[in-house]
Amino acid sequence: MRSDRLRALARVVEAAGPSEPTRTGPPVREPRTEAAVVGLNGSLVRNWAREQGQAVSARGRLPEGLVR
Repeated sequence: MRSDRLRALARVVEAAGPSEPTRTGPPVREPRTEAAVVGLNGSLVRNWAREQGQAVSARGRLPEGLVR
């Protein structure tokens, strides 16, 4: 009786196939800004923008229009 149950369970498990591997560890983040995608150095961009007469904050994200 017990062996019949085990065989039935084995058929179900076999039919299910392998499961997808689960990822462990911290989630992978995609770069959020175009500057990050391109790999621009924020301080260099800020210095360039100031030399061009544009108002740029000392910290934080670079304005989208400035990066393009």
